[in-house]
Amino acid sequence: MWWRKTPRSATPTQSFSDRHPFKFVQKGHVLSAAAYELPRDPEEVSRQDFQHYMFRYMLHANVLAPVRNPLGILDVGCGTGLWAKEVATQFPNANIIGIDIAPQSASKEQVVANYTFIQADVLEGLPFHADSFDYIHQRVLVLGIPTDKWVTATRELARVAEPNGWIELCEPSYGFGAPALEQMFSWMGALAKMRNIDVGIVRYLGDFLQQAQLRSVRSHRIDIPVGEHGGRIGRWCGTDVHAIFKGLRQPLIGTKITTEQEFDATFLRFQTELRTHRGFIPYFVAYGQKPGIRARS
Repeated sequence: MWWRKTPRSATPTQSFSDRHPFKFVQKGHVLSAAAYELPRDPEEVSRQDFQHYMFRYMLHANVLAPVRNPLGILDVGCGTGLWAKEVATQFPNANIIGIDIAPQSASKEQVVANYTFIQADVLEGLPFHADSFDYIHQRVLVLGIPTDKWVTATRELARVAEPNGWIELCEPSYGFGAPALEQMFSWMGALAKMRNIDVGIVRYLGDFLQQAQLRSVRSHRIDIPVGEHGGRIGRWCGTDVHAIFKGLRQPLIGTKITTEQEFDATFLRFQTELRTHRGFIPYFVAYGQKPGIRARS
């Protein structure tokens, strides 16, 4: 199946200092004032890393677009940087940059020579010249991009992509198939709507890439099982969802979307549903290629 394919790694032919340099522009960015829904604490850092391993196990790869021997890779919304560092090892001949609105929160023990972190916000414009990256990856930013900014943000990714470079978007949506699971995602959607964010918009990822004038666009939906019925991946996804809504408890109660009693009762039913129901979370993946002729010196 399409997600079982393993992309070919680059073959090192140059020293790191000789590789294709990034066309970096120093810009006075004002980072987005929109609050990140989940708390930024050690538990959330661990959850993001755990979620990365879950996605990699589910997809059997870190890269799904047909990327071959990239020299420049950009990870937008890189979080702890774990995906970017693994890809830096997979493509040792590439320079990888990860950007996020928050300072890098990963452990300093894992240092990768061809990975660099830059604090920046795609909604404020990326600090790079046009045509800078062979491959651009964006994953799980649905809670950070307002509904009316998706087209602009995707076009910004296309601007900094090299001609013939690939852009890949990966986003989850609302859980379904179990009453408590659906209720909690409904609350999360209401919280997101306060910031003009629509979690369900991710089903249009392929359309956004087409509006950015990309070609060879492919879109896929994978329904991730939540709970025991899904075996290992279902248990992992259940653990991830449990951690997400544990972190959202205070924001949901504080905004009066739900009450303390209602949340706790629903959260308890969700834990039971992990054993008794067949819940799922749809995961949308889309990738496309920027047209044009690559020109490198």
